[in-house]
Amino acid sequence: QVAIVGDVHGSWRGDREAAALRLLAPHLTLLVGDFGNEDVELVGRVAALPLRKAVILGNHDAWVAATPGGQQNCVRQQLALLGDNHVGYGTMPLDEQGYTVVGARPFSKGGKNFSSIRDFMDDLYGVKSMEESAERIVQVAQSAPAHHTLIVVGHNGPAGLGSRHFDICGVDWESGAGDHGDPDLQAALATLHRAGRRVALVTFGHMHHTLHAANSKGRASRLRRMVALDPATGTVFLNAATVPRVTPAPTTPPATLHHFMVAELEGGEVVAARDVWV
Repeated sequence: QVAIVGDVHGSWRGDREAAALRLLAPHLTLLVGDFGNEDVELVGRVAALPLRKAVILGNHDAWVAATPGGQQNCVRQQLALLGDNHVGYGTMPLDEQGYTVVGARPFSKGGKNFSSIRDFMDDLYGVKSMEESAERIVQVAQSAPAHHTLIVVGHNGPAGLGSRHFDICGVDWESGAGDHGDPDLQAALATLHRAGRRVALVTFGHMHHTLHAANSKGRASRLRRMVALDPATGTVFLNAATVPRVTPAPTTPPATLHHFMVAELEGGEVVAARDVWV
């Protein structure tokens, strides 16, 4: 069982999060980033969670650093606090379960444009293009034991999952819609599939579940589709970005409810996934 924490955006109650995760009792907790706008203190509290976790930082976690001329001090502090728990362009083996967590490109803001982050990604990772990023993801994934099933975690999901406003990585802030997924992750997944690697789960955040009001007309709800399946590969895609993820409990204030996605994997595939409020 895997618990997934979507975009935090400052909504983090350390003791309550730890209590909720103890109740859920997952084998692993995945946190998909956007903790705050380079909020080093909050990331430090996440790093201190006494449980097995894999983290990937999001675009808000490099809110200033990824801009031209931006200072990287806060980003490097966050990476130092997380240590090996940060899996961007890295792996975390789960040998007892026969899985390996693979980190996609960290700090993703989605879409095709790499030029605006090229210097930032080059400084941190020596990656200068979408193509090099895809190659890096494949390289680290192929370092996993051959018999392991892969769980891929990114801040944003891959391109290729739809271009309607309500699709899992669809553009909802422009009337023309579009696909805002990451092309490098899409390419990496295709390469891994051709190489015979099994990817059971790809999970991410970034694309919030509530759609922009102007572009949700005609739908029964203003909610994004948060689950997708590739029937050719059996890979399940889960978007955990329910925002805000902490809300007041309706009947017992000042209690709060905290959102998690929970995925169950058996035999190298996802057999169940659900939203949980604790």
